[in-house]
Amino acid sequence: MTITANQMTFLRLIFLPIPCALLFGGPTHKGLALLLFIAAGLTDYLDGHLARKHGATRLGALIDPMADKIYITAMFVPLAWQGIVPIWMVLLLFIREYTVTELRSIHGSGGVDFRTSELAKYKTTIQMIGGGVIILNEIFRQHWTVWIPLGAFFAFSLLLATHTYRMRGRLGSRILTLMSLIAWVLVMRALLPYDRTNQAIMALIVAVTLLSGLHYALLTWRSLKGYVKERFGAREWASFVGIGLLFPAFYLSTLHSREVAVWTVIAILSVEFAIGGLKNFLTTLKGSGAYSPQTTKILFLNGAGLLSVLLLLFSVPHRSEILNTLLFLVFAASLLYCLRFAYRNRHALIRARHTPA
Repeated sequence: MTITANQMTFLRLIFLPIPCALLFGGPTHKGLALLLFIAAGLTDYLDGHLARKHGATRLGALIDPMADKIYITAMFVPLAWQGIVPIWMVLLLFIREYTVTELRSIHGSGGVDFRTSELAKYKTTIQMIGGGVIILNEIFRQHWTVWIPLGAFFAFSLLLATHTYRMRGRLGSRILTLMSLIAWVLVMRALLPYDRTNQAIMALIVAVTLLSGLHYALLTWRSLKGYVKERFGAREWASFVGIGLLFPAFYLSTLHSREVAVWTVIAILSVEFAIGGLKNFLTTLKGSGAYSPQTTKILFLNGAGLLSVLLLLFSVPHRSEILNTLLFLVFAASLLYCLRFAYRNRHALIRARHTPA
């Protein structure tokens, strides 16, 4: 039986709730979560290798970036909720991801073919490795034994770089990124307390993430400028701002309160990434004119998000029950929309399993 790249990606998606749940536990549970996140990250490398070996498919081009975004949701939302990383930094990260997801749909509807840039690949690597190091810092905190896994990690990156150079005569971008990031972490850990080190790592992750998003927008603006001026009205701009900025701002703001059932927030964010991935695929497939703003859905999402924030700002009877019931209803509605959307386009998705990207 041949294992395909798409199977590896689906395995990563199914697998992610386990380390996400463990991340809410103590040091032992966080250690297990870290090991499982590393295993999930390795499947990202493996499915890329298998795609290059056997040929990438349209379905793979859909689910791989979707799986990467759900990966960062499973990793960074629990860290933000526990106060390990600042919520505002995580918010900036998610604004970039949702904005670029929506931009990809606009590119597809405008007939612009855009491949993932090298900077975006660096960004994904830095997000995964940086998040893993933050978890490692939280496990060991200020204890000196943290230098053992950090040193072993750096030694591993050197061995990997040496082996790669001997085999290929050059170093890949991801290996260079890995080595640079670990070296930077070692310097930060030597100079700063563990919690300040976590903030420094998160700041680097956010900076690279935002830079890659700006790079993406600038690269395609010339091709899209005419399309946006011709096709974009108030509804289209409201949809873009609503999903790219307001939606993550409302739902991530609820993480400031321990009254919130954080699992519901994670589920809402993940399902919306899945919907965004489906839109990317379909607009690219259908071509020009296929972009639709989904005004009713976005009004519902942001209306419920705003109401959730207002409930947290004002003291009302049974606030926790009302808030969590509202968030669960949003998740159920988003999941139903996602399943309906996928079912209506099932034939295109089935064909995409074997269609070269």
